[in-house]
This record gives sequence, structure tokens and C-alpha cells, in this order.
Amino acid sequence: MEITGLANMWLQLLPEGIAERLDALSREDWRIISSVIVALAVVWFVWSILSIMHAPRVRRGMNPFERDRREQLQEASPTYKWFEPLIETLIPQFGPDTKESNVELQRKMKLFPKLPPWRPQEYAAAKIVEGIGLGVIGFAFTFSLFGLGPAVMIFGMMIFLTHMLGVMRVKEVAEDRQRKFKQRLPYAVDLMALMMEAGASFQESLQTVVNENLTHPLGEELGRVLTQIELGESRRDALDQLQERIEDPDVSELVFAIIKGEELGTPLSKILRTSADQMRLKRSQWLERAAAQAQVSMIYPGLIIMVACLLVVAAPFGLLIYTELFG
Repeated sequence: MEITGLANMWLQLLPEGIAERLDALSREDWRIISSVIVALAVVWFVWSILSIMHAPRVRRGMNPFERDRREQLQEASPTYKWFEPLIETLIPQFGPDTKESNVELQRKMKLFPKLPPWRPQEYAAAKIVEGIGLGVIGFAFTFSLFGLGPAVMIFGMMIFLTHMLGVMRVKEVAEDRQRKFKQRLPYAVDLMALMMEAGASFQESLQTVVNENLTHPLGEELGRVLTQIELGESRRDALDQLQERIEDPDVSELVFAIIKGEELGTPLSKILRTSADQMRLKRSQWLERAAAQAQVSMIYPGLIIMVACLLVVAAPFGLLIYTELFG
């Protein structure tokens, strides 16, 4: 709808004297007025953001661990460094730590390599702030070309997409690491069983597996387990944390078997050997099922390709017969 049309709608709601004066304004006058209103709105928005940015960052009386965590975030994330007060303002919008979406995001973030120590609400709020920054740029560019309506749509879309893609990225990386960890786990457990049968301790065999897979998710996750044990945590607690991070039935069964074996005095080498055999068996069964499903799925595409090939071969003969019969 044109600016003059919108103006006429508002004029009908005003007192008669004021409406007559405003009705005398030209189209260009209305453009100037609308531009001034938009400029004032932008100034107010920028002033609000700057006032939040320059709000005092209170550290006094804070828990030392929380203070160190925030300092790590400031070093790792320019967004958090410059917009910490704004992020803290947005955090309540994402609910408590016990909210299902926050719990799920927290689990996935534990598997994200070298991710700063974000809380899930902080990470989501930081992505909203980044979306606002991109949205302002998109708003200015779109407004200069297409006007206010498309610019507002672009602003909202940039905020939504930046937040959604940031969260999806964490979940995709976590799921990829889970898959890679599960693929190589049977061979790692087999190697640990072989070393323990030869006289190595649990930590020595675990260290060997870590050294053999330094750049692989398996080595990184087992390295975290080894570090926790070396720092004084019990083997049970370290393995329980691994189970919480990976969330896989095979890992849960392996951890349960190791813990129960320690309680009952069963040799760990025997437990690891049995667990490795079971995981390999499950993997081979899964591959057989996947191959059977793929074979069924290929039937219909194969039929379509076969019909297409028959048409290519038979079409010239059919065309020749048609020409001879009907000239």
C-alpha cells in the first residue's frame, strides 16, 4: 500500500482541524515524515543497545569458578566480550536449566570440540545478539532498496536464522562425533583387552588407545576419561560422565559391564573381550539389515531405469513400424 493511502487511513481518525492541515501535506512531505520516524526509531534502538553494552560488569562477590568461566568466554567469544550485559539480559527468555531444550543443548555442547564453557541459555542468547547485528546490516541495505516492510522482514529472518543455524550446528557436530566414536569403539576395546591380557593396566591400555587416535573423536573422549582419572576422579565417575556425553547403548553396556566387573572381581580383560565381540556382532547385524533395506529400496528405481532402457532400445523400431504402416 502507498504512503498516501496509509496517511488517508490515519487522517480519518483525527479531529477535523488537524486532519485538514495534515491533508494539505504533499507526498514528499509524508516521505520526509516517515523517514524521520524511522530514523528516530533506529536511534532509539542503537541507544538502547549501547546502554546495555556499557552497563557495569559486576564481578565482585561472584563465585571464583563462575568468574573464571566468564573470563574464558570473553577471551574465546568477541560477541560475549562486547555484549555480555545484553546477553545476560536475554538469558531469562530461554527458561531455566531444567527446560528440555536447554538440557538437550547442554548434552550436545559437551561433545562439541574446543567449545568455550557456554551455558545453553548463554549460547542461544549470543546467537540472537549476532543475529541482531546481521539483521541491522540487512535492514539498512533492504530499506534503501525496497522500503520498510521488506526491511523489517529481513531483520526478523536474520535473527531467526542465525539462532537456528547456530543451535543446529552444535547438534550436527555432536551427532557426527557420536557416530565416529561408535564406529571405532569395538576396535579400541579389542586393543585394550589384548594389552590387558599381556599384562598392561587399565590406564596404560587406555593411554595407548588415546595415542593411536589423537585426532579422532574416540581418542579425544577417551583422553578426557584418562585425564579425569589422573586428576583423582574414580574410574566409575569418569566412565559415567563418558556415558552421559555419548548416550549410546553400546557405551552404556560397556560402562555397566566394567563397573559390575570391578564390583564382582571379574578380570577386566575378559569383560573387554566379551564387550568387543558383542559390539562387532551388533555392527555386522546392523550392516546386514542396512544392506537388505538398501536392496529393497533399489527395486523401484531399478524398474524405472529398466523401463527407460527398454524405451530407448525399442523406440526406433516402433517409430519405423509406425512410419511403414501409416506413412
